[in-house]
Amino acid sequence: MGKAADLTIGVFTGGLADSGGLTSAGEIVGDIATGGAISQRKAAKAQAAAQRTQQRIADIKASRERRKQVAQARQARAQIESQAGAAGIAGSSGAIGAESSVQSQLGSNLSFLDQVQSLSQQTSIFNQQAAKAQSNAATAGAIRDTAAMFIKGS
Repeated sequence: MGKAADLTIGVFTGGLADSGGLTSAGEIVGDIATGGAISQRKAAKAQAAAQRTQQRIADIKASRERRKQVAQARQARAQIESQAGAAGIAGSSGAIGAESSVQSQLGSNLSFLDQVQSLSQQTSIFNQQAAKAQSNAATAGAIRDTAAMFIKGS
């Protein structure tokens, strides 16, 4: 083959072909299939990185929401203590019950946030597994297609 043909084949296959000269159409198909599998793997890696970044964002938002819930609970307890003190009923069962209610609600809210964060992490893991499975399937398909071309060429 001439230099122009080698250059065309190299460009057509994404530079994966040996520019020393190809001997069969099967080799060209093999190079194209391999290039597709490599692209699929790169896409899967990029998708996994995006999932990790989205999970980190979700973790930061959850942490911020936890701090917000704790601050609101502190503010509510302080308001209860202030009002109870002003009314002369500080330490009464009503004031203590109100503070306990605020603490109980905080615990419930934090538990909910933990559950949502856990589900978000599981979703991220499943998405990464799906991307890897798709990549593996593309690689297997490329191998199958290459083998079929060589079998047909025999």
